[in-house]
Amino acid sequence: MNRTVIKFMAGLCGLAACMPAFAAKAAAAVERRITLTGPAALAFGELFGLSPDNSSTVSLRLGRSATWMVYLLKQDTKVRLSNDSEGVPARYDVIELSSAPMPSVTISPYWLDEATRLPEPEAGSYALDSPFIREDLPDTEPWTLLIKRLKSGPGWDNGADTPFKRCFVSPDRVQLCVRVLRSDDYPDNKRVPGYVALVEAHLPDH
Repeated sequence: MNRTVIKFMAGLCGLAACMPAFAAKAAAAVERRITLTGPAALAFGELFGLSPDNSSTVSLRLGRSATWMVYLLKQDTKVRLSNDSEGVPARYDVIELSSAPMPSVTISPYWLDEATRLPEPEAGSYALDSPFIREDLPDTEPWTLLIKRLKSGPGWDNGADTPFKRCFVSPDRVQLCVRVLRSDDYPDNKRVPGYVALVEAHLPDH
């Protein structure tokens, strides 16, 4: 089982009484635009290779769990799917960097709404996750390039279960965080170490 999943399930039993498994509910997908402004937007965009003088957009493929929740939102196949292994359409979010009239980064269209999860719903919080990323980083897609940048810069702790987390806050108190978790995949029953990256948004006044 994926190490990240194990930790999440263990967290369900962290209180005095373990919550029954049937009470757990994954966060639902929603469509919305979340924007970070000011100098924090430039710093956030830099992690994804964006700058006002270079690339201004990047497309991120969503991870398996987020992709399935987006499918449940859209249900846009000719034949309705019953699980996430039946050819679910790939889903992508786009990060857009703008320098005028003030620096801003906008991520859309899909987010997981943490207010809809059980247990411990969190109003005003949203998240999206990456597919599994192999530790040897063989690919050149945007999530892999993100990990390569993070590993070569400050703040990376190679021995930690969460090697990286950094948050960026705009003047209107919108917060975007980038978090990397260690994870394992088991193709053909062989362990492959790697990572899952997450982008988390926290909106004010909730």
